[in-house]
Amino acid sequence: MRFDLTIRADSDIPAFAELLAKLGLRDVNITNTDRDRDQLADAIRLRERMPEADIVLHVAVKHHVQASADATSSSLRKLFDRAAKEGIRKILLVSGYPRERYNVLDGLQLLQSMGNRFEEIFCVYNPFFDPARLREEHERLERKLSYPFVTDICMQMGVDRHKLTKGIETIRSFRPDARISCSVAMPDAKTRKHLSENPLYGVFLPQSFLQNDEIAAEATADVLRLFRDERVSPVVYMTELNAAGLERILEIERGI
Repeated sequence: MRFDLTIRADSDIPAFAELLAKLGLRDVNITNTDRDRDQLADAIRLRERMPEADIVLHVAVKHHVQASADATSSSLRKLFDRAAKEGIRKILLVSGYPRERYNVLDGLQLLQSMGNRFEEIFCVYNPFFDPARLREEHERLERKLSYPFVTDICMQMGVDRHKLTKGIETIRSFRPDARISCSVAMPDAKTRKHLSENPLYGVFLPQSFLQNDEIAAEATADVLRLFRDERVSPVVYMTELNAAGLERILEIERGI
């Protein structure tokens, strides 16, 4: 189980490190929140406090888009070079929303031209779109997986077991060797309230999940059980430092 950390201030870092160490957790994503926050610097500072941390650096291409494609490539190239020099070995590369003309597919082409220096490259896939949008999503997924260095596909957050199962089948139909992970919302009240008031693009969580503690816990246990059976790694979404939420989802995982 991996944990998706959103660091909004320098003071978040020691607090996150202390909580993760207390719970014996080491696998973390550092999310890319905006242009102003240097998430690579955040990853380095977290690693200083947690040398054992297994860090995935989340890179949203939209935060690097400049007036021209060449300038955008230059901005991304500098980040990739810095990350490689700092010993970051795993990158989650996404377009970001709204998707710009220069997007994740251009970023993958750039990585290839640079002679990819990372051990693992993660990309995303959303199995919850309507059929028309899903056709485009499948085309983009196939293009992402055409790059051999893309090792992991992270599915979008959701609790529809049928769509998750179809998503897993689709990924494996393109690349049976690709690893699969999936974003999971912590089912605690604080996280559900945040997602209800600040819905994420492409996330389709039912109101029953967002409004009912028992239903949220049961739905989370169900998808974690599916992921265990299908060898899918959960990536737990954290909006802020939330010890109660972390302990709750770990309790659910232990109980399935």
